[in-house]
Amino acid sequence: IDTPHLIDCLHLILHPYVDASRHLLLTEDDFTVLLDQIPFSQFFHKLFDEKETKIALFESNQILECILPNMRNFAEISHMLKMISRIILIPIKLTSVKLDSNDIIIRPFEASIIQIAQTLQDLRQHGLVLFLADLPYDHVTEKTCFNILKIVCNFPGIFAEPQSIFVFHVLRNMGASQSSQVACDIVSRLMVIFEEISFADHQKTARDIINQLCNLHPAVLFSRLLRLMNDRIPKFYEKSAEFLISGIFIRSWKINSEDLSILQSWLSQPLAASTCKMAMWIFDNLNWNRDENSSFLGDEIHFSAGISIAEAYSIQKSKISAKPPREFAEFSEWVWKRLLNLQLYRNGVPTMPLLNLSDPRVAFLQRNFP
Repeated sequence: IDTPHLIDCLHLILHPYVDASRHLLLTEDDFTVLLDQIPFSQFFHKLFDEKETKIALFESNQILECILPNMRNFAEISHMLKMISRIILIPIKLTSVKLDSNDIIIRPFEASIIQIAQTLQDLRQHGLVLFLADLPYDHVTEKTCFNILKIVCNFPGIFAEPQSIFVFHVLRNMGASQSSQVACDIVSRLMVIFEEISFADHQKTARDIINQLCNLHPAVLFSRLLRLMNDRIPKFYEKSAEFLISGIFIRSWKINSEDLSILQSWLSQPLAASTCKMAMWIFDNLNWNRDENSSFLGDEIHFSAGISIAEAYSIQKSKISAKPPREFAEFSEWVWKRLLNLQLYRNGVPTMPLLNLSDPRVAFLQRNFP
């Protein structure tokens, strides 16, 4: 069977069986039996084996254009919807090239993904996430991923049961296959999980996805996560922020001066505040290892971190008007331990070339932490 004949078969099966009131005249079992007679998998495999990829994609798109309008007819029949989605995914998964939205032949094929998502969004939310869950996102352009995220995550109640498991599957697969920009968008959208008590049961899943994406793109996502949290902390539900940050593996995070500025502001908050506790946890779990010649984070960051911690200590100390509370004693002990761990100087002598005794910042450290 060739493409024109297959399209004729699909028209015969899908089109005549809807009456004027758009009620299906055949049962779900009838449609299933009819579509099962067509060997879609063998057809698409043969098509991609025998023809150039772009031609195979073009013909596949013609077939999809025949099926797509009928997605609305079956939007309330979960089994049929799943079956049609599975048929549509076959040529997408067979694609051996990165879909290029600028290619005039491939563009309609990729656009059909968005059309499917929009059609399912209109009529059946569960069908939307079922279709998108196993999409091969390494074959989809960044632009289409952003469009899919907009469709999926803007749908009211998208993180509610029972489809939430498929939504998380979509976000995990997409983030693992796409650029850091797409991953950043996913992390931003997952923040809502930590802002509403109704989503509390999903926090661990969301945190696992964020952890995965941060460690896939450590140069971008750790700092992005810190900024997102800094902006949204007031919206977070109770201990959600602490739960989120404490589950992120941050040893590969190379913090920068802007990150240190945020951490210093957190460290200067009341000692009982979650932000102060999170800043301490982050400083404790970053990779401060260094040998005689270099360090993972760089000497400048070690030095700047020492200044940030020392200045936060001074701010906390200035708040005490009477006998220091127990929390401050514990904080003071932590500060000493953390500054020693930075290995800024040994026996009063700076261990890093960039430090010199005439630098007022070095004098500040030595005066407060001799």
